[in-house]
Amino acid sequence: MEMGSKDWEEIIVRLSKDVVLTAQAAAVYPDGWTGENITDAIAEYEKTLITPDSLFDKWLCGDNGAITAEDAEDYRLFNLYRCASCHMGRSVGGQSFEYMDFKADYFADRGEPLNSDKGLMSFTGKEDALHRFKGPDLRNVELSHPCMHDGTVATLDESVTIMGRYLSGMPVSDNDRRLIVTFLRILTGKFRGRSLSGTPVER
Repeated sequence: MEMGSKDWEEIIVRLSKDVVLTAQAAAVYPDGWTGENITDAIAEYEKTLITPDSLFDKWLCGDNGAITAEDAEDYRLFNLYRCASCHMGRSVGGQSFEYMDFKADYFADRGEPLNSDKGLMSFTGKEDALHRFKGPDLRNVELSHPCMHDGTVATLDESVTIMGRYLSGMPVSDNDRRLIVTFLRILTGKFRGRSLSGTPVER
């Protein structure tokens, strides 16, 4: 019961309509679309999402020289502004659903309602889930912009501003935003020992 599907038969019918994808899958799985093959393909894809060896990872594993004293101060600010309340653990997030309008009305201030704004309520149908979103994993965040659930934010600086106002209820000064963004940049890992490709967000 994933992505609105009832069973494997429904999923297979849907995938079979994509002629190109079906041909690509057949080259890897000669017996075609099956629940087992689809599960295996997704698992193989998910293995590519593991990007260890960021400077932050190395520091967490005991390499005190992996980050500078300045980086450690940046991380202290990240915690001071309560960012770690939602973005915690080795992946720095992805473990809880939080209200986007916890301290102020983000949606009224942004304007132009979007279909994606309902958040968890879209899945549960429960009113108390309105505007709740899964706090994203911040690993590689400098390479994964635009930001926010609605993709309307282009920079990490603006993202930190928004989080401070609407989630923490603590306006973040210009200097502290700069330092927190600097911390976010040490969360970029590697894939199979190689640096990730991509264009880091400018600020």
